[in-house]
Amino acid sequence: MIRDAEPSDWLSISEISKIAGYDDYINAIGPSYLSSGRVIVYILDERIVGFLKVEALPDNSAWLSGLRVHPGYRRMSVATQLTESALDSSRESGVKRIRLLVQHNNLRSSSLVKKMGFSKTADFCFFRGVPEAVSDVPSLLPGLVPNYINLGWVFCEPLPNVLGECTFFSTAGNGIVSRFGNNAWQIIRPSDSMVFKGDEFSCIEIHGELPDYLLKHVSPEFDYGSIYELSL
Repeated sequence: MIRDAEPSDWLSISEISKIAGYDDYINAIGPSYLSSGRVIVYILDERIVGFLKVEALPDNSAWLSGLRVHPGYRRMSVATQLTESALDSSRESGVKRIRLLVQHNNLRSSSLVKKMGFSKTADFCFFRGVPEAVSDVPSLLPGLVPNYINLGWVFCEPLPNVLGECTFFSTAGNGIVSRFGNNAWQIIRPSDSMVFKGDEFSCIEIHGELPDYLLKHVSPEFDYGSIYELSL
């Protein structure tokens, strides 16, 4: 059985995230993880054995994240059924596209989404630290608009209403960086004079090989990831 998560499910969700090998951002967020978007859980043997989060994005797409399955219940189609449930509910609500991010070495997840019809649409590299800003940029040139905008580990098409919520900065060497909200940073145009500071994460959409001056800042926790998309 698949149902929406309830506040009382948090301990089970947290435990699955840990024993599945992902004592990561979900547990760092804590119970408030359940308050944004929609988390669905898979019930088997009267216990929660897997979960998945679905979030609505401003471009009429939905974002899937946090797919976790208890190790004792793998190879039982739990992940597939959770994903199919998310696709069905999104389709019923009028969503046109489903999107998600898979780390490059997560072969299990990339194989699953490919089998379900998802296609890779972009590659991203992630950095520990944020490029130091020099000044604001009044407007972004059309040639600099990326394929996706980082909303905070969630990626959306760069529609005018989305870009309107971004702040753009120039960096040393004429680099350009965007920020959505308080901490969703994205390098739009890199520069070898960029100075990375702090413990926040920033990212860049990859087109070809990255220069050495960026590679030295790649995050050891989450280095490369690909966006996969499915039209409904």
